[in-house]
Amino acid sequence: MATRKKTSSNKKKKAAPKKTAAQRRREAALKREIWGIVLICLGALLLFFTFGAKTGSVGGAISSLIKRLFGTFGRVALSCAVISHGIFVLTGREKVGGYIYALSLIFTVASSLSVRYFLVYSYKDPLLYGALWQTATPGGFVCSLLAKVMVEAFQAVGSWIILIFAAIVLFIVIFKKSFVDMVRRGAEQMETTAKNIAEKNQKRRIERKNEQALFLEAKKESEDIEDYSRGKTDKASENGKTLLETDSGDRIVFIEAAKKKKTSRKTKGGGLFGGFDEEPSGVNPTDKTISGQFIELTGGKPAEQKNSEALSAAKAPEPPEKQAFIKEKLTPQAQAQALEEVSQLVEEESKDDHLDKYYKFPPLSLLARSEGKSNNSSAEQKEAQAKSLVKMLNEFGVTTTVTNITVAPTVTRYELQLEPGVKVSKVASLSDDIAYSLAAKQVRVEAPIPGKKAVGIEIPNEKPDMVRLSEIITDKAFTANKSPLAACLGKTVSGQTLVMDITKMPHILIAGATGSGKSVCINTIIISILYHTSPEDVKLILIDPKMVELNVYDDIPHLLIPVVTNAKEASGALGWAVREMEDRYKKFHDNKVKDIYSYNAKMLSEGGDKIPHIALIIDEFADLMMVSAQQVENSICRLAQLARACGIHLVLATQRPSVNVITGTIKANIPSRISFAVASQIDSRTILDSSGAEMLLGKGDMLYKPMDEGVPIRAQGAFVSDEEIEKVTTFVKAQYETAYDDEVHEQIMAAAAEVGVKQTANIEGSEEEDDETLIKKALEIGYANKLKLSTSMIQRKLRLGYARAGRIMDEMEQRGYVSQANGSKPRDVLISPEALE
Repeated sequence: MATRKKTSSNKKKKAAPKKTAAQRRREAALKREIWGIVLICLGALLLFFTFGAKTGSVGGAISSLIKRLFGTFGRVALSCAVISHGIFVLTGREKVGGYIYALSLIFTVASSLSVRYFLVYSYKDPLLYGALWQTATPGGFVCSLLAKVMVEAFQAVGSWIILIFAAIVLFIVIFKKSFVDMVRRGAEQMETTAKNIAEKNQKRRIERKNEQALFLEAKKESEDIEDYSRGKTDKASENGKTLLETDSGDRIVFIEAAKKKKTSRKTKGGGLFGGFDEEPSGVNPTDKTISGQFIELTGGKPAEQKNSEALSAAKAPEPPEKQAFIKEKLTPQAQAQALEEVSQLVEEESKDDHLDKYYKFPPLSLLARSEGKSNNSSAEQKEAQAKSLVKMLNEFGVTTTVTNITVAPTVTRYELQLEPGVKVSKVASLSDDIAYSLAAKQVRVEAPIPGKKAVGIEIPNEKPDMVRLSEIITDKAFTANKSPLAACLGKTVSGQTLVMDITKMPHILIAGATGSGKSVCINTIIISILYHTSPEDVKLILIDPKMVELNVYDDIPHLLIPVVTNAKEASGALGWAVREMEDRYKKFHDNKVKDIYSYNAKMLSEGGDKIPHIALIIDEFADLMMVSAQQVENSICRLAQLARACGIHLVLATQRPSVNVITGTIKANIPSRISFAVASQIDSRTILDSSGAEMLLGKGDMLYKPMDEGVPIRAQGAFVSDEEIEKVTTFVKAQYETAYDDEVHEQIMAAAAEVGVKQTANIEGSEEEDDETLIKKALEIGYANKLKLSTSMIQRKLRLGYARAGRIMDEMEQRGYVSQANGSKPRDVLISPEALE
């Protein structure tokens, strides 16, 4: 009988697969997390047992035992140590647990050193242990006993020294912080705080003194203006009275002479700027000082001398034969009429003299003074940062040497000289790594610096310094500038004052996101013109679609028309500027001159009237492009191409530098650009034709690229507050009455109305024509589809949107071309092709 082959029941079990390193790390992390949570919960329970009013029987027993062992202070220290140990375990530093408990033990022993009443016993005396167990000491039985042993071995002073030293060592081991560095930082922080408090107090004292000085100066200036106006009016009235009283009862030819003098002040055709006189020969028209004194702009002699000469000439007796010829008897009514006429002429003459001849520049006291540089970064800190930068670049294989450190208001530029064989592009590609290594917000690499054999790395300062407009206006770069359209911009990274000459730009494009400093830049340009040039030399046209940015400049004497806030009026203003440009070129052609400077020089020699420069400033250019893009773009392109020689200049600002706002044609004709912080690299390339503006820090940090520079210049824009603007404009407005050119304003309003009518007609006409065409095409689709037609069919066949297709279907239903809607079924076409034709 065959026996079955027994199968072995002890087969080898399959070996379990080995765990990978990632799995082992994950399990270890989970265990560490569980152990940390357990320790934190245990520490929280100990705190609850210590301070809880109702802890239960078990909690009360544990609390009593810990209190006897570690004392009133020791149980709190133990609970905090357990919680801290749990936190360190969760963060992967479980090895420091022993050090934490040792540190808490030291604090507890130190608290027991002050306990004196039980230390009368010797540590060999059995009564000591009973006293320690029964007495509620800060350190309890354990720590108080250790304190007793240390006092007997080293005395109290030696014990304190040992404990403090041990605590410092344990603190360094646990937190891995240098004790010396922490002490130094604490001392520096205290010193900085003390300096800041002292600076604030000094600043408050200076501000109080400045406010008092400003009040006294403004009061004095207002009194001077009142005295000047009162004295001139009285003198004019006195002149008129004297002239009338001479040879009482006789008619004097002075009336006709005054009329001739009045009309001789204007050109034959009148014109826009006929009332402006030229400067005397040998006097530079732009050589003015910023002082608060009156500056005579037109005549060769002072006004007082002219008035005295005119008065003496009027009083001088005529030869007998002439007197007999020019006198005739007057009735009382004729005398009264002559008195009124002469008084009116003298008053107008005095008013014209005040308006045309004198412009008092605003005093510098209206602007806030610079606060000075902040002490947020010392030379040692900058040198340490430079060493860190060199070390970091060496790690990436770039060997460099720091040759210069320049601290600018916003950033600090480190100039690096590369070793031979190192590519400049390699440094430029490490900007993100540099920012990470130095914990900086943004890092800009200028590789290379124009005109230098060096690479510039610009790192933001911890506390940027503010550049006040007063600091730039008082600089020689601005005061010595002879251009009528010189404008303050700010300070460059190298610390140089940046002043822009708009006449050389000759037009400029400004872009920047909201809050980047774009509107402040426009304000600094306008205030710079008010401080530098008189209304006879420069006229402004301000366009503010937002209606709140430039309204403070209304009624200043430099304005040609009121601030324009309507988009259609802005289009009309641009159209007027084009016509004014053409008229000026016609004058240049007739006088055989090439530009505004040679024309004004010729008018000066011939006794004619000069023409001023015109600056057309637009705050939000994108809004105008949305309303009337074609008209605005055409006008701007014509002005940008031709208006430089005739003295008309554009300043365009926008916060949306997209390609549909700044078109290729506009960019090609406006080569000078200013870019503040923008949202993306695409916007930066749109405004600057290069990246970099997306790395700016905002609040006035800008890149300035004039037409004669290939690389943008980084600078911190000058700041002028709303309060300063209000003070300056109020001062300027107080000198002049509002004298807008009504003829220009009427022309602009007429052009704006014409633009609106054209736009409405074009929209209505195009829509009507398009609708008729589309209706015919839709009916043709219905004829081809067995007289069936639906909205979706029109939408699909004619490639229209659903709303437009539905509107066409509704129009055909109203005309009776198709049937009414019947659910989702197609509609029937009711009109035949013959009837449609």
